[in-house]
Amino acid sequence: AGALYSWGCNRNSQCGFKPSKEPPTLCAPQAIQFESAQTPRVVKIAAGRSHSVCVDDEGKLYCWGACQYGQCGVLTRRRGGL
Repeated sequence: AGALYSWGCNRNSQCGFKPSKEPPTLCAPQAIQFESAQTPRVVKIAAGRSHSVCVDDEGKLYCWGACQYGQCGVLTRRRGGL
């Protein structure tokens, strides 16, 4: 399986990384690390302004970024996911 990369504004962890204080932007592509021991084989991905979502070849859904409106399936002010 290949790696999933992200870059751009990461203010809400929408790139899959804990945001840094200054600046919150990832200027170069960085591989996203999943919590599972084996990197899933991603077949679909979508990126919103403050969150990102992907689906693997087994139909498992992964979501990360802002959650304050339930974008990641949980209603919380906490940022995160994966």
